[in-house]
Amino acid sequence: MISKLSVNIVSVNSAFLLISSLLILPALAMAGGQHYSSPGQDHSSEHTLTVVTIDTLSQEERKWFAKFQKGSFLVDGWQKITADILAKIPANEEHEHRLALRELGIKIGCEWSRDNEIRKIDSKMLRQWGVRLKKTVKKDPDQLPRVIAEIDRDVVALLN
Repeated sequence: MISKLSVNIVSVNSAFLLISSLLILPALAMAGGQHYSSPGQDHSSEHTLTVVTIDTLSQEERKWFAKFQKGSFLVDGWQKITADILAKIPANEEHEHRLALRELGIKIGCEWSRDNEIRKIDSKMLRQWGVRLKKTVKKDPDQLPRVIAEIDRDVVALLN
């Protein structure tokens, strides 16, 4: 009974990783090297950044990427944080914010999922950015584009 249950759990986890990868790959294609910014922001000093993408992650790193996206019993994942943010903003702004948060989540998640010795984004940073996003959308949602752009710049600086 226990071995059958273990096999079913492994199968479900494998299926989840496969489905997650298939859902996220199109987003990676759209996100490649672009930066989120508020209207009118000067991009003259920006450059394209090559980041680790899900298709370059090992199986173990993909598991961690899925954990970053889904979260756990104790920690909200990026998908929940994004859904909570989008639920609190005007519908006419949702699409732009959804794309920006998806791109940011892919950059952050891919780097965070790498081996501890080489990754440049740690769990403390994840918590700080999550708290900052949640606080912004709660207290001053109009500042969300600025905060997302600032976190994106922080991530880009870390990855350079």
